[in-house]
Amino acid sequence: MIRDAQDGDYPQIASLQNAHYHHHFDETSQEMQGYDAQRLEQHGQRFGRLVCVQDDQIVAGLVYFMPEDLEHVFRFQLFGAPEHYGVLYLDFLTRIGKFQPRAVQSVVREDMPDMPFLAHAGLLNRYQSWGAHLDLTRFEFGRFAPLEERLFMDGYEIEQMDASGNETTWKDLYVLFLETKRDTPY
Repeated sequence: MIRDAQDGDYPQIASLQNAHYHHHFDETSQEMQGYDAQRLEQHGQRFGRLVCVQDDQIVAGLVYFMPEDLEHVFRFQLFGAPEHYGVLYLDFLTRIGKFQPRAVQSVVREDMPDMPFLAHAGLLNRYQSWGAHLDLTRFEFGRFAPLEERLFMDGYEIEQMDASGNETTWKDLYVLFLETKRDTPY
């Protein structure tokens, strides 16, 4: 059964959606519910969250909205069990038909379970991130150990920066990003 999300659904929705996105953008059920309430107030019927319920469990979902910067375009995101994407997508298309959209779009990573469905549904890949072009499955990091050791002896240490870095460090990193941006393939 496909229906609109209800207040009591958000713990299941948050769990499914967070798992779907590999916990990269985790939101609590309360945060998600608050965010949805704001979008509903702002966009009215141009926003919605659908769930697919099977045996009293939410097994998949779809959230959609019309971005402010894209007139007549609806963006949607799928999550949960891919075998239910078809019915969610058809329900979504039916709901937005009255707005006569010119296009629909979904923003996903290339390794997400959404990709086969989106391709089958006729959506085109309009942009692929640089990282998606790199095949690191057979990359040998060990080859660079001598270089890392030499850099260490020269006073450099390679570390991973966490999100708690101070504001000055983040600003310096952004300046470095801008300096190297022209070398990034598009």
